[in-house]
Amino acid sequence: MSNSSTALATPVSNFVAAPAAPKSYASQMNAYYNTTANNCINLAERFNTTIAAMPTHGSQWIQHLLQASVAEFDRMNPTVKKWNDLTLAQSVYVNLSEIYIDTTMQRQLDLHWVSKLLAKFKSTKVVPIQVYRDDEGKLCAWDGQHTAILLWLICTRSMNLDPAKVKVPVNIYPSSKKNEIRECFLDLNSSEGKKSLELIDHWIQQVFGVRIDGSTNPTWKLVEQKQTILEKYDLFVTNDKFNNCHMPGAISRLQEINKLDVQCVEWLAKYLSIVMAGKRPADEKEIVLMSHFFTRCRIEGINVTDAFIKKLASVSTMLWNADYSHNGPFWSQVTAAYHAWHQSTPANAMTNARVSKEPIHGFPFLIAQLGKSMPGQQIPRNNSNSNFWPDASDLF
Repeated sequence: MSNSSTALATPVSNFVAAPAAPKSYASQMNAYYNTTANNCINLAERFNTTIAAMPTHGSQWIQHLLQASVAEFDRMNPTVKKWNDLTLAQSVYVNLSEIYIDTTMQRQLDLHWVSKLLAKFKSTKVVPIQVYRDDEGKLCAWDGQHTAILLWLICTRSMNLDPAKVKVPVNIYPSSKKNEIRECFLDLNSSEGKKSLELIDHWIQQVFGVRIDGSTNPTWKLVEQKQTILEKYDLFVTNDKFNNCHMPGAISRLQEINKLDVQCVEWLAKYLSIVMAGKRPADEKEIVLMSHFFTRCRIEGINVTDAFIKKLASVSTMLWNADYSHNGPFWSQVTAAYHAWHQSTPANAMTNARVSKEPIHGFPFLIAQLGKSMPGQQIPRNNSNSNFWPDASDLF
């Protein structure tokens, strides 16, 4: 338990975020969205670029996994020796080599999912690949890239065939209906036989829907505005499946970003850019607690200026190193304060002390600490459902 000074005198100017490095990891990830045209690459390029983008250990592991899955495919399908043995569904047939992947329409390729499909392959689960013909005449897949890559692996890895000499079923849609196609991609994907869309996949599609298709869907435009803000502060949203949640600028708690309005995203991004300083990812509990904090600021009409955010970042950095990780100093102090409060409160005599490392207990501690460290600054009121309130002696 600390009895440090009630206010911080450290100049907040020391914590102003430096201009983003031109080749930061976040800027590389956000560059994915910086296109206003379709980008169609063939199956081999899609596979190889996905492998190349992985960390070394990740690419080695997935190559091993795919090799094992090819072997399992061969073992489970002993009668499949020729391409025609696959008995794929009847549809319009084109050469496998003619299919391109529209990377602005598809989610990012998940080779772990492909390896599972490969190891448990059944011809009856292969559905025609959904394509449209672009202005250059290429057949660009807008749905079914995992199926296409699955078939490409069987063709090239299991049977050692030329993709230009085998046929696959496709459904061709008119390219003039791109906006409808993108909406269908979002609406029709389910877990039955294909990889379900996750929050990050919806985010990617909605950003591209605005930037490439010119969509006026209000929800999509809101997501694109948030993406623009994250780019401004050198942050990026991601998911565990991309193996980069540990990289500087990463935000993996996308559900909180989705809940926030544009103004709160701006405040949160500005705060994170200072405390993270381009050196670490955002901790999930950090995103949850600070999203709650800025939401309460908006609801209560608090004037969140740049000076306010810098002072907030200064307090967070000086007292607990802006570390909101599960076992970090912030939650350790919250836990100590909660147990002290629980033991000193008669009404708690018949209950066990169970601290929650969520806003229900973290928010009362945070605003109590800010009241001590930022005297005179308007801060949100406590709206927690818990009666917990830390004693001043139990703050930093």
